[in-house]
Amino acid sequence: MHFSKILIKNEAEHFVMGEVYVPLSADTDDDFLLKEDVRKMAWNFLAKGRHLQIDTGHDLIPNGCVVVESFIARKGDPEFKEGSWVMGVQVTDPDIWNAVQKGELNGFSFWSQDYNVVTIDNVPIRQITKLEGQTELTKTEIYAEHDHDLAMSFDDDGRVIPTFTGERLNHRHKVSKTTATDLSDHAHRLVY
Repeated sequence: MHFSKILIKNEAEHFVMGEVYVPLSADTDDDFLLKEDVRKMAWNFLAKGRHLQIDTGHDLIPNGCVVVESFIARKGDPEFKEGSWVMGVQVTDPDIWNAVQKGELNGFSFWSQDYNVVTIDNVPIRQITKLEGQTELTKTEIYAEHDHDLAMSFDDDGRVIPTFTGERLNHRHKVSKTTATDLSDHAHRLVY
C-alpha cells in the first residue's frame, strides 16, 4: 500500500489532486516501484476500469468520487516528482468532502496485492504472498447479513497459511483455503 498527501485542493469545485505513487519511494510495506512500473500501474488502473471503483479507507465500496485527471508527472513539473502517478478527483459525496475539509481524508492510498516472482523452467511466474479483502455477505438463521475482513498470506509454495477472518457479530472464521472460509455453522465465499 502506498499513501501520498493531497497537494492541490479546490474547494469551489470539490476537487483534490495528489501523487498516488512516487517512483523509488518506499511505500508502507517498504517496497518501491521503478518509473516504468508506476506508469504501467497507472495505465492499467484506467484501462481496467478501476477508476470507477474509488473507495474510502480501502473498504472496497465505490464512493462515487470521479477521477477527472490521471497522468504521469513529467520532468520539470513544479508540483510533482518526475515519474509520479498523479490523480485528480472530484468529490461528489458531501460527507466525504466534509472529511477532506476537516483533514480526516488527506491523501490517496493505492491498495494492491503483494507478490513474488519465481522462475519455473525459465518462465517467470508471479506468486502471490498476501491478499486482502472481504468475504461475501452471508445471512443465516442465527446471524443477520454480514461479512468479514480478511487478510491471507501464502507460503513459498503458494499454499494458504491458515488464519482467521476479522470478527463480526461476535464470531470469526478459520480460513485454510482460497475459495471459502472453513465450514462451521456457516461459511463465506472469499472475495479478492
